[in-house]
Amino acid sequence: MKNKKIIHIITNLEDGGAEGVLNRIIFNTHKHYNHKVISLMGYGKYGYQIKNMGVEVKCLEFKRGYFSIRGFLKLLIFLKNNKSDILQTWMYHSDLLGGIAGFLTGHKKIIWNVRGDGKGLINKKYSSKIVLYLCSKLSHVLPQNIITCSYVAKKNHINYGYKNNFNVISNGFDSNVFVDSFASRNRIRHTLNISEDEIIIGTIARYSEQKNHKHIILSLKEYLKSKKNIKILFIGMGIRKNKYIINLLKKYDLLKFFILLDSKKNINEYMNALDIHILASKFGEGFPNVVAETMLCKIPSICTDVGDAKFIIGNKGWVVKNADSFSLLKAVKNAIKLKTQFPNLWNKLKDDSRKRIKSKYPINKMIKAYEQNWN
Repeated sequence: MKNKKIIHIITNLEDGGAEGVLNRIIFNTHKHYNHKVISLMGYGKYGYQIKNMGVEVKCLEFKRGYFSIRGFLKLLIFLKNNKSDILQTWMYHSDLLGGIAGFLTGHKKIIWNVRGDGKGLINKKYSSKIVLYLCSKLSHVLPQNIITCSYVAKKNHINYGYKNNFNVISNGFDSNVFVDSFASRNRIRHTLNISEDEIIIGTIARYSEQKNHKHIILSLKEYLKSKKNIKILFIGMGIRKNKYIINLLKKYDLLKFFILLDSKKNINEYMNALDIHILASKFGEGFPNVVAETMLCKIPSICTDVGDAKFIIGNKGWVVKNADSFSLLKAVKNAIKLKTQFPNLWNKLKDDSRKRIKSKYPINKMIKAYEQNWN
């Protein structure tokens, strides 16, 4: 017999960090809890996966960037007809709309979930700033408590006026899914026509201003021209035919150094093909999952100082200044020097990267923390 009824409201179910965490939580708890999921938008990547677990998924078909009166009415009707023990909302727009709808329909325990560092909305359009402002005010009356995956996010949101009612639950990862695999490395490299003696520096991120692919290109453009054995791999939604990236690479005569791919279902295999991972985000990251995931695959990471990146990496990689080309280039040079001139130390860094994530961020620790919030 299943325990409590939990309704999750999330902005969308596309390929993103919050969506992936929700998917992992339901996968690990759906036999013991009666979950239902409402997506304000569509099914995305994870909607069908969750539905295949026997969990009801309802999509309200909001259009990106627009409020839907019809969609909100559907939300109210669904919540009125489906009472929950816990109403768990995910991300700002869902916190706002789901929180209000839950209050209006008599749901007693509402838990918000803040995923980004807050700066993501500050740097976006005016309407997004309004959402952040309204959430900061309503945080004092709607949610019983607020979950966030990031210590930096907690600090930022309290500074933005949120009620100091946060519970930090760092993301957790399945070390049986993200593993180092020489077979995967060989297979993907063969697919990409890259030899073992070439160095692949990879960025796994959707295309957006936040992820700052441009910064990587501009920081490394002169260095790449002096090297013959380095390739840069960009993987993510909106990357493969991205006109801006392609034109920028043409401008600096860099196309031959870059491989552009859209998001992959077997992303853990592509991670294994890398030698070094870079996340160059400018803002908006709470707990950058891809850093932990690549480290589990024994791929050392270079990451800008966003969200909890410095807590994730510790001293098992490189945390660099935001939008600082000199700092990023220096870290890349140091990583390549360590790999090529000190292979024993490099292999130790690879092993230690996996050990750190496996020890600090196991998935069972995250699941237990969520269950404690539901009880």
